[in-house]
Amino acid sequence: MAAKIERASDLAATPHPEPHSASALPRLTTRQTGPRRRRMAGLARAAIRWASRLAVGLLLAALAWAAYGYWLATQPPQAPEISGVVEADDVVVGAEIAGRIVALTVAEGQRVAAGTELGRLDDSRLRLQMSMVDVATQRQLALEADKYVLRAPRAGQVTRVVARAGELTMPGQPVLVIADLAELKANLYVPVRHLSSVRVGQTLALTADPFPGRTFTGTITSVNPKAEYTPRNVQSPRDRLNLVFGLTVRIDNRDGALLPGLPVQATIADAAS
Repeated sequence: MAAKIERASDLAATPHPEPHSASALPRLTTRQTGPRRRRMAGLARAAIRWASRLAVGLLLAALAWAAYGYWLATQPPQAPEISGVVEADDVVVGAEIAGRIVALTVAEGQRVAAGTELGRLDDSRLRLQMSMVDVATQRQLALEADKYVLRAPRAGQVTRVVARAGELTMPGQPVLVIADLAELKANLYVPVRHLSSVRVGQTLALTADPFPGRTFTGTITSVNPKAEYTPRNVQSPRDRLNLVFGLTVRIDNRDGALLPGLPVQATIADAAS
C-alpha cells in the first residue's frame, strides 16, 4: 500500500509540460500576419503611385492635344495642292504622198529649226518623167518634187522616229514626232471643293521630285467644264476617288529641265486674288 502511495506521489511530483498559455497564441498570429500586412500596404502605395502617374500622364496628353488643336486653329489656311503629269505638244510629221523612204537625216533627241529637211522619199520616177517632158511640164513636176521631201513644220526636238529608211510610207502615216520642250503642258486635276480657287490665267507654282527646292511657273490656260473621276495615272491613291475638274497648265521650260511623263505637284499661288 505504501508502495502504491509512493508511486502516486512520484507521479504528482513529476513536472508536466504546461499547456500553451492563451497569451502565446496572439504572439504567434502576430508573427504570421505582420509580413502580409506590410506587403499589402506596399502594394497599395504602389497602386496609388501608379494611378497618380497615370493621371498626370493623361492630363499632360490632354493639354498637349488642346495646344495642338489651338495651333492648328490659328494657322492660316494652306493653299490647295493638285497633281498631274507633264506632257508635250507633239507634232507628227508624215508624207503627203505614198513612197519608199530613202533617207532620214535626223535622229531622236536632235533639235531642228522650222523648215529643216528631215528625210526624203524615192523620187526616181519623178526625175525620169522630168527628163522626158518639155520645160513647161518640168515646172509643174518641180512643184510635185517638194512632196518627196519631209520638212520640220516647227522648231523643236525630235522626240521619236517612227519609220526607218527603206520602209514604205503612206500619206499621213507618222514618220517622225517633233515637240517643243521649251513650253510644256500639264494636265492637273483639282477636287470639286477647290474649284472656286482656280481660274483661267491664274499662276501656279509647280514642283517635281527630281528637283527638290526648285519651283517652276505655270499658267492655267483652260478648265474642263465637265467633272470627272480622277484618272488612274494620278500618283496620289487618295485623290483617285475624288470627283475632279481637269486643268491644262502651260509651263515655262526654256532650260529643258522637265521632260514629258514627269509627275508634278502644283500649289495654287494666288487663289485669293
